[in-house]
Amino acid sequence: MTVQVDIPGFGQVNAQNAATEATLKEVLANGGTIIGNWPNEGYEFIESKASIDENTLYGLALDEDNQDEYTYDRVKDWAGQIKDEYASILSKEVNDLV
Repeated sequence: MTVQVDIPGFGQVNAQNAATEATLKEVLANGGTIIGNWPNEGYEFIESKASIDENTLYGLALDEDNQDEYTYDRVKDWAGQIKDEYASILSKEVNDLV
């Protein structure tokens, strides 16, 4: 189910997209690092506030209404990716301390 809301500054938008965009802006504005980017291949959408570029999303998008058969594998693969990316960040931070 898609919930449309009217948010000042965003207009009439999908509530999840607006929340995603607001969160991303806040994290990046405060020097945070976004991990878990995911290819948008296999998804059908017109636009998303979670798009980094034409091929990549900020994070994993799950479509339980139209693509629930892909959810298990997507979550499993994404969790492995997050684990690797986080380990890489921690390794760099430890090296910086030494």
